[in-house]
Amino acid sequence: TSLYQNNPGVIESSGAFMVPGNGNNIVFHESDKFINSSTIGIASRPVRNPGPHGNVMSLHIDMTAFKNGVPSLADGIALEFNKNFANEIDGLDASKLTTFYTREELSICNGGNLFAIERRNDIIAEDTVFLQISKLNTAAYQFHLRPAAFGQYYTATLEDRYKNTSTPIDLLNGSTVDFSITTDSASFAGNRFYIIFKNTTPAPVVVTKPGFTIFPNPIQNGLVNLQMNGMEAGLYQFTLVNNMGQTLQSGRITYAGGNTLEQIELKKGLSKGMYELLLLAPGAKKSTALPIMIQ
Repeated sequence: TSLYQNNPGVIESSGAFMVPGNGNNIVFHESDKFINSSTIGIASRPVRNPGPHGNVMSLHIDMTAFKNGVPSLADGIALEFNKNFANEIDGLDASKLTTFYTREELSICNGGNLFAIERRNDIIAEDTVFLQISKLNTAAYQFHLRPAAFGQYYTATLEDRYKNTSTPIDLLNGSTVDFSITTDSASFAGNRFYIIFKNTTPAPVVVTKPGFTIFPNPIQNGLVNLQMNGMEAGLYQFTLVNNMGQTLQSGRITYAGGNTLEQIELKKGLSKGMYELLLLAPGAKKSTALPIMIQ
């Protein structure tokens, strides 16, 4: 939660960092300190800057333990997905810090290494993340799964090898999953849980009606590419309607004839889903309906 990425080499006031112990020392000299700071007390502690990566999908998992019926946070992990991240282990992944006193641990397992935070590449089709539990007591537990920035076409399931169950995770609103640790050794096996993510985004398609072609579809960057070919020259009217037939946007296109690419900039704030673009040719009484998808 610092601005280190914007000012490398500087740890702001109220910031912190951790390094794996190897028996050596880290020395700070008086000359390493400086008096300037962008923070004024804990109320203005710097928050994470999203940086140049753009949209980052994330799933935080809190593991809660119940002791005498009273819940308490035991541990947690975080997953982040972005096209600029790599599935291979690198400096953007945070190792799990474990000490002799560590109890009730939840980790991400990748290549035999344990992580508290792992940043992975975008989910293209399917991705599996393996979890690791350790030192859990004979008790009831809960996973609180807190997603952010996932689109409607992403799905995830929590797989439980011990119970042989597959529990859907709500990637829009979050989910809570109960589980228990018993005296059965299989219930506290380290590899009991894993998560399967899937991306079901429809592949871009070309929508064609005689004389009209829309591509790509789903629409990208809020622009409708409308190819017009062999139609009567003149003034065309377009109307964008939702699945209830409500008009959301309208306008005109001046078509000079021949093979022409027209672009229609959609209004901002349209919800994801299916729409129809109605095109009315000069002198026509009936519109041509072209389905489009916004995602």
